[in-house]
Amino acid sequence: MSEKEDKLKLWNSRLSQWFLLSMFPFLFLVSATLSPVTNIQRMRLHKAFLLCVLLFVLVFLFGSIRTALQIQPLSDWRLKLRSWLLENRFLWLTLLAAGILRSLTLDTMQRWDAGEYYYKLGTACENFDYTWMGLANFRLCGHPTLIFAPIYAIGEFLFPRRIIGMELVNLFLTLLAIFYIHRILERALPDCPKIRLAFYTFLVSCGPLFLGTFQMFNPDYATAIFAVAAIYSWMNRKYYLLFFWCLAIVQSKETGIVVVAGMILGIVLSDWLSIKGNWKEKGICVLRDAGNWAAGITILLQLLYMIMIGGLTSWGSEKQRGFVWNSYEENCFGFQPLLVVTKLKQYFLLNFNWIYTLLILSGLILFLWRVRRSRQKRFASSKKENLYRREAAGISGLQTLFPLISGALFLCVFLLLYITAALVRYQVLWDLAIAMLAVCMLEILLQGWRRQLIGGVLLLLMLIQSYLTVDPVSRAVFPHVETGAIDLLYIQSPNFGVYYGDALVYNHQYTFLDQALDQAFAETYKGGDICVVHFGNNYGDGSQFNGNWWQDWVPYMLRWDPTVNKRVHYKSENTKTIRVFGEDWINTWKKEGMHEIENGVCIFLPQYGYDQEECLPILSEWFEIGEKKTYRSWAGNVDYYELHGKQEGY
Repeated sequence: MSEKEDKLKLWNSRLSQWFLLSMFPFLFLVSATLSPVTNIQRMRLHKAFLLCVLLFVLVFLFGSIRTALQIQPLSDWRLKLRSWLLENRFLWLTLLAAGILRSLTLDTMQRWDAGEYYYKLGTACENFDYTWMGLANFRLCGHPTLIFAPIYAIGEFLFPRRIIGMELVNLFLTLLAIFYIHRILERALPDCPKIRLAFYTFLVSCGPLFLGTFQMFNPDYATAIFAVAAIYSWMNRKYYLLFFWCLAIVQSKETGIVVVAGMILGIVLSDWLSIKGNWKEKGICVLRDAGNWAAGITILLQLLYMIMIGGLTSWGSEKQRGFVWNSYEENCFGFQPLLVVTKLKQYFLLNFNWIYTLLILSGLILFLWRVRRSRQKRFASSKKENLYRREAAGISGLQTLFPLISGALFLCVFLLLYITAALVRYQVLWDLAIAMLAVCMLEILLQGWRRQLIGGVLLLLMLIQSYLTVDPVSRAVFPHVETGAIDLLYIQSPNFGVYYGDALVYNHQYTFLDQALDQAFAETYKGGDICVVHFGNNYGDGSQFNGNWWQDWVPYMLRWDPTVNKRVHYKSENTKTIRVFGEDWINTWKKEGMHEIENGVCIFLPQYGYDQEECLPILSEWFEIGEKKTYRSWAGNVDYYELHGKQEGY
């Protein structure tokens, strides 16, 4: 290749990266302009800005195509594209299967923290005014989400409060991450056949936390996706994209800066091991790696952001926003043995991670044994290489995984020392890293039918665990939560008390609660508002009959839409208010009489364990109680009774 072609190829790479980066602000502004929640008067004031962004995208698109055609004629590109599609046919099948699995859960109700995040996203879209100050509304729930939230807002603008728009963006990003996972594994296992690489990619994509919580809107999931994209960009020397994805990581949640710091250490370690020479030569090589600088700048930018907001975070008390060491409080740094034990069980045991852990330990033992046997031979035959030359393929072997593993390890250590709720969703990146390293060990350690058998069994187990809790080790080490069918697990540190909310989210099984509630409302609805009676407190026990609107700091409400027989996040002329009457109301009725309900439904969620034979007679004073009905599924059962107010009660 001539020097001119080298320069053209370099510029084509840069233009393509800039073009891809420009697409995010372009799509954000276009979707905001087309959105039914956008004030068109505000848009007109910034039409010139929108046209500039459009021109920006078109220029780079034209430049990319023109530069590409100067390298190869159009006919060659057609042949190359056809060959590329055929060569990667197993990857396309993997992406298709992964997409179909996730498409089944695109319209899932957003619960607990996900409901709060989603409400704030919709509110930010409604208040966007095409100014920099308008972007400040995309700091969801006080977290640094100024890249994460606008990306997902592209779908939310087009389908406000409908969930599906946000989920379609999530689906696209997830499939992109799976594509990148395949490419990273391809570099880590250069001798692995393409069909097995596709299988390993699908196996990683079916991790219960990655597949089973796909539908739950939160920045922790996005952080893992962005980290995978950053590793792919670094691996292919696309430093502009690396900078953007690292910026997206740190502007998704506070833990992002920890992840990027760990990734930089992994890049440094990979450079150090890739180059032969003395310490000075290795140090020069590390300093010359543009990947370190691209990622490092994002850390500096995030530190400036922290200075601007006055601390580590902008939520919580003023004391909690700083770097405080206190082992006896929450949302601060410290050491709590119960929290540490809970997190370690999550890291290495939950969701069949104990199998992955065994594979990795086996591979590590084998590696150390081989190193010991071949050390002298390896050093005797080693030859000094040119310090600044690398193979055209770039970084090879398992060193490709160093930044991903290092970033995940940094995150895990942080979660051990930062005292907060021990939620599993915080560690999606760890689950991806451990799965990718484990499938590499599977390829290295086993051969023939043994590799195929264990891989096939692992895939089956992961698929089942994504929807139902069947892992015997997980069931043995975590407390159980009654469902009336296959028990859920309670994934929370014992010293944090019991709250049946996000601590139930480690796969898809918790969603049976929403399916049950929708069925109960649909079968008992008689018009007007939905009235729910249950024997917990009125709102705050995690039941989520009608959202978290009762709390000033989490003001989102779910409504009932009888036209689709679902609880929804939006408000329209068809939606009805869901009113909840808990124990406080029942105690008031005993003193003052019942005046609020004509028709309703009494629901017994299984996790609370209320004795129906004791509770129903209490209601019989005011209601005619219908026959017992039950929502049944493999994931769980919910009992409910139709209520009709007695005439004399009014």
